[in-house]
Amino acid sequence: MLQRWISAVRSRLRALLSRERTDRDLQDELSFHIAMQTQANIERGMTESEANRRARLALDGVQQLKESLREQRSIVWFEHLCQDVRYGVRTILRTRMLSAAVIVTFALGIGANTAIFSLINSVLLSPLPYASPDRIVTVEPFWTNTGQVNVVSSAPDFRDWRERNHVFEYMAFHAGREVRIVAKGTPMFASVQLVTPDFFKVFGVQPFRGRVWSEAEGRTPLAVVSHSWASGQFGDAAAALGQTIEAVGHVAEIVGVVPPAFTYPGSTDIWMSSMLVPINPNRGGHNYFVVGKLAANVTIEEARADMRTLASQLEQEYPENRFKSVAVTPMLDNLTGRARTTLWLLLRAAVRHGRAEAASREQPRHDPV
Repeated sequence: MLQRWISAVRSRLRALLSRERTDRDLQDELSFHIAMQTQANIERGMTESEANRRARLALDGVQQLKESLREQRSIVWFEHLCQDVRYGVRTILRTRMLSAAVIVTFALGIGANTAIFSLINSVLLSPLPYASPDRIVTVEPFWTNTGQVNVVSSAPDFRDWRERNHVFEYMAFHAGREVRIVAKGTPMFASVQLVTPDFFKVFGVQPFRGRVWSEAEGRTPLAVVSHSWASGQFGDAAAALGQTIEAVGHVAEIVGVVPPAFTYPGSTDIWMSSMLVPINPNRGGHNYFVVGKLAANVTIEEARADMRTLASQLEQEYPENRFKSVAVTPMLDNLTGRARTTLWLLLRAAVRHGRAEAASREQPRHDPV
């Protein structure tokens, strides 16, 4: 059985690679059979022309038989593919300008679809590059009288949320902007964020070099810097440790460098303790962005219910919190919310445009001669 299979494969490959020789052998074989049958018919008393005609009829059509035998001895789909390629090449050579326009159109369409899908994949489909990204959320005031979310919170609200909730493992706030600092005796601008002690725990960030400050060191001027900023300023991440910078009114020692991938929020260069500057004590002073990590096995619905209950309690306790509830949103949704619809519409438009272009370029196909 195996020997027959190997023999069949060899025969098909030989027919594929040496088609002219195979056709010649096939023609010789058919001619031999016709000649033998013709001679037999002559011996039965037929004329030579009648004997030849009867011999050909006995084969049910010579040309049909040749095609059938050729298909049995060759790889049909590959021959059809070769025919399609030859037809395509001939068509392109006959209509060079039109073909060039079609090729460029398809190339642009494919490129646009690929670029948009890559963007969607990186922005919408890929998880955040942090530990347990599905548990990281933003916590924001929600005004029930207007239906609006306020992206920043007050420090008193944050403290109550952190201390009285039942659903978060960690909660922290951050606030900052690009400010003037001094590094290596040189004034420059850098993006500085003031954060509470659990900020790095929310994201599960472990220092790439050094350490982060402890809660007991909250009033000590210490700094953690980004990997890219440390490398740019000191040539190497490790070389940044022990260096000092002047920022937010303090001379701070650099005690840690975060991994290269971490720059939240945005492209932050330096993180320092929020306790180094005065905190706005007013419940109406919304200055701080609050982030949190849900406790294990807590769903987003459970977190929202718990925080709404807490907000109702605070509303009863403080007049400033009238109409103030809480919105708990997965961080990925919060970061991509405004772009999500736009990106999906872009992909849909690119796909529809590509289909329309393909339909408009379709031409009736003629089998190759």
